[in-house]
Amino acid sequence: MTQRTAAASKGKRPKQAEAPERLDRLLEAAAQVFLEAGYNRASIEAIARAARVSKKTIYARFKDKAELFNVVWGAISVRLFGEFHYHLRP
Repeated sequence: MTQRTAAASKGKRPKQAEAPERLDRLLEAAAQVFLEAGYNRASIEAIARAARVSKKTIYARFKDKAELFNVVWGAISVRLFGEFHYHLRP
C-alpha cells in the first residue's frame, strides 16, 4: 500500500511531500476531463473524481474552474513549446 493510500485509508491527510504528485495528478486529470467533456461541460466534481482528490483540495489551489483551466492550458503550452523548440534546434 502506498503512503498516499495508507494515509487516505486511515482518514488522514496526505503528507505535504505528496503535494507535487497530487498536483501533477490533478492537472493531468483536469486536462483529460476538459478534453473529453469540453470546458462548459467539465465540472470540478468530475475533475476531482478523476484525480482522486476532494473538491476542497481543488478549491484550496484554484479559485474556480477558469483558473484551473488556465493553469492546465499553460502547462500544456509549456510542454508543446518545449517540444517545438527542441525540434528546431540545429
